[in-house]
Amino acid sequence: MAISSISSPPAGEDFTALSAHQEQTPTTFFASKPVLHFHTSQPASLRVRSEDLSAQSDFKSLAGDNATQDGDNTTIPNIDVWVTSTSLLLYSTSTSAGLSLPYPHITVHALSGSSVLLELSLSDPNTASDDEDFQHLTLHITPASSTSPDQSAEALYRAIGDCQELNTDPDDEDEAGMPGEGGWITSENMGSFVGEDGEFRAPEGVTVYGDDEEDEEEGARGGALGPGAGRTRGVDEVDGDDDGGAGEGSKWIRTADEDQPTSEHRTNGI
Repeated sequence: MAISSISSPPAGEDFTALSAHQEQTPTTFFASKPVLHFHTSQPASLRVRSEDLSAQSDFKSLAGDNATQDGDNTTIPNIDVWVTSTSLLLYSTSTSAGLSLPYPHITVHALSGSSVLLELSLSDPNTASDDEDFQHLTLHITPASSTSPDQSAEALYRAIGDCQELNTDPDDEDEAGMPGEGGWITSENMGSFVGEDGEFRAPEGVTVYGDDEEDEEEGARGGALGPGAGRTRGVDEVDGDDDGGAGEGSKWIRTADEDQPTSEHRTNGI
């Protein structure tokens, strides 16, 4: 999923509040509203390098006439931030323009003073041929000053991290294995992994390892175990094995008693 533009402001009724989501069992995991993990009660500001901003028309649309330049950086005010379970939304109330950022495009997020630093990958990995084709943009989101801890940069940072766990990158080769292995399959993203008929399904673009490859490996080893595998043998069966000699699994155990001479006896496979 690519970074996309949004022309209308997000609204609270478009989402399920995280508190409400946690208090009740969803009636369905399919076609449900995204869960809202964080929303700025007052507009935040963005800071980005002016050189990067001029090269990115999508982000430039957020700036408008109210943006201010300070050295090499441009500060963009009046940004509503919505951290949802499906994407990070940035909407400018000044220019009536916004962006939807899928979490796999966020390659780095960290706390930087009173701001949250994001490094965004702006390139399509399917079309970029080498490292020079990959474009990145570093962005600082600074929430408005507030005494409320749930409006702090720390709260924004945690919300983005939680949602990244729900939206791992399906093209990341280091995340080989079952979908959800790098994060969690929860009620928020269940619809991506389980069909309405209850059958497990892999989301588009995700490769599931193990099924065919494991079958081929087992076939190469000779297939399933024999009919005696896992069966406990009785004493009569053990005593009836090759009385005249010790098999490969036989062992001699030397036992001794304080009052008796040393003796030896053979066990089979023990």
